[in-house]
Amino acid sequence: MDKVSTANKNIYKEQEYNNYLREMRQMKKKQKQEISSHKKTYENQIDRIKSNYTSSSELLSNNLQKKLITLRNSHERFYANEKKRLEKETELLQMSHVDKLAELKESQFKQIEKESIKHEKSLTLAKQKFEREMAKYNADT
Repeated sequence: MDKVSTANKNIYKEQEYNNYLREMRQMKKKQKQEISSHKKTYENQIDRIKSNYTSSSELLSNNLQKKLITLRNSHERFYANEKKRLEKETELLQMSHVDKLAELKESQFKQIEKESIKHEKSLTLAKQKFEREMAKYNADT
């Protein structure tokens, strides 16, 4: 009976070992499936996050481009208006300068004319005085 019971024990051990191996294979298979499922889930999440990030970054980039274009156009219009204003101011300054020069020339010409008239009067008076004095001198001699 020892032999039979040893044989039964060996068969039982072998069955238990086979059951253990089958359970281990089933657990490994189940674990691989779970890991594969989790991997797919996380990869899908990563892909969704990447696409959201890409679309939001493109949207932000487009909005910034629009703002930049708007700002550039605004500055170009402002620059053009300021340039026109500067040209008008420069033109006005030049005309004002020309007018002032004309006024100065005219006033200087009038002043020269007045001085010339005064000088001629002085010369005339001096000549008359000289002639009187010469007439007196000639009369005395």
